[in-house]
Amino acid sequence: MKNIRTAIMLALFAKATLLLESQNAMVNQTAPPVINQPDETYIVEHIQSALSSTQYSVRLYFHGVCNADGENRLVFPSSTVLPTTGNEKGIAAIREMFRDDQNVVVSVDSSNVVRIYIGHVYRQILDTNLSSLKLTTFAQYNPDGPGGAIELLESAQPVQAAMQDLGTRQEPAFYIGLDQPALRKRPHLPPSISDITLDQALDVVARTFPGVVVYGECGNHDKSHTIDIKFHWYPSR
Repeated sequence: MKNIRTAIMLALFAKATLLLESQNAMVNQTAPPVINQPDETYIVEHIQSALSSTQYSVRLYFHGVCNADGENRLVFPSSTVLPTTGNEKGIAAIREMFRDDQNVVVSVDSSNVVRIYIGHVYRQILDTNLSSLKLTTFAQYNPDGPGGAIELLESAQPVQAAMQDLGTRQEPAFYIGLDQPALRKRPHLPPSISDITLDQALDVVARTFPGVVVYGECGNHDKSHTIDIKFHWYPSR
């Protein structure tokens, strides 16, 4: 009899163990993965998914770190990104993505530009005023994207003067584009901009092309800064 009771207890224990393992497996399958080391591409893909049926433009700002390889390269910061549940749309969905990261601030202005800040970003360069700037045809109509326009904005005399005054370095960039006739039916920038800040000019880029304008910066050991301005197309452009 004792052996029978022992066998029954062992059988019940084994069944309970299997049930617990099954429940744990279900939880692991349904729990959304937490991404602590996302890159810009990962975030852009999830932004596009969250805003798929809205008319928002997006700017992403981040304060990263300069790596220690002697080149002062800008490294994207660690942040916590969660997939959206699908219950929220628009700006609420973006906030849901970063709901577990206290280092991220998401806002939207009256012109429907969503601003995502990861860390504290110094605004001295962004607030540089551009009194007048003529855009070349390549900058306006480059079919490969607004890289040429961003390069033109970065090289503008007021921006370069502000960078020199603040001891700011610039990530090296190389933009390509074919010399093609201007196609006015395609997204393109205006022939000139005037009396706006660099930040506002980048808003114009974000509102014109389907993607995200990214402004990144980091602090170097010599107390200088490195900045990088990029554009990421939405994957399904």
